[in-house]
Amino acid sequence: LKGRGAITLGLEDLFNESDFSVRTNFLDQNSSNFSNLDNRLFKLGFRYSFGNTKLSTTDADLDFDERKRLGERN
Repeated sequence: LKGRGAITLGLEDLFNESDFSVRTNFLDQNSSNFSNLDNRLFKLGFRYSFGNTKLSTTDADLDFDERKRLGERN
């Protein structure tokens, strides 16, 4: 890879702990709900930079006239 690539690994909800229950008691009505969600997720990514990475920066200093136009002081 020569320093141009990167591998990433991601895990979400590894132990499947996103289940929840809801119980509602209102006047004569009793309601309960249990949600068994399977949100376990495994992500594997690869990123590689193509092209010339040794180019100089494209940032340029503003010249005097441009700074004057923008109202900046020296």
